[in-house]
Amino acid sequence: MKKKRYLPFGYRMEQGQVLPVPEESDLLRHLFSAYLEGASLRQTAELAMRSGIPYHENGNGWSKCTVSRILADERYWDCKQFPPVIDAEMGRAVLQRRKDQASAPCPLPFLRKKVLCGKCGSLLCRDSRSSPGIVWKCQRRTVWATDGSGASAGNQKEAARALPDAGALPFVRGA
Repeated sequence: MKKKRYLPFGYRMEQGQVLPVPEESDLLRHLFSAYLEGASLRQTAELAMRSGIPYHENGNGWSKCTVSRILADERYWDCKQFPPVIDAEMGRAVLQRRKDQASAPCPLPFLRKKVLCGKCGSLLCRDSRSSPGIVWKCQRRTVWATDGSGASAGNQKEAARALPDAGALPFVRGA
């Protein structure tokens, strides 16, 4: 049966005290340093694998997700329950690099509850399950395809062939 880890990697309990494991602490410092020097999460995980030190008792278990969690864990440098194994300055620098490398949020505003029907003013709901593409559905009267062609709820095929008048095109509230 697989043992669950109760202490962060690099620590052990001995006579009621939490103590660093020297080999694991050295590996932690090496991982933090490598990441600060520009190694990717995957490269850092490969470095941990090559060390031969397993993450779990029953296997190696190193992945970029494991390394990511370790690099984000402030207990290694800023916790009263565990002795620090990483210099606080290095820990903060790693967090800053992770923040700088994070993907920027989408530049488009979130449109939910903002796209309105140009004809009746009710909210349009996005339906991506429709085939062949995304469809915007007016809550009251119309289904809008991504190309702007409209189809009334009563007769979708007929209305889809006809172009809607300019006043019926959808618009964004607050735009």
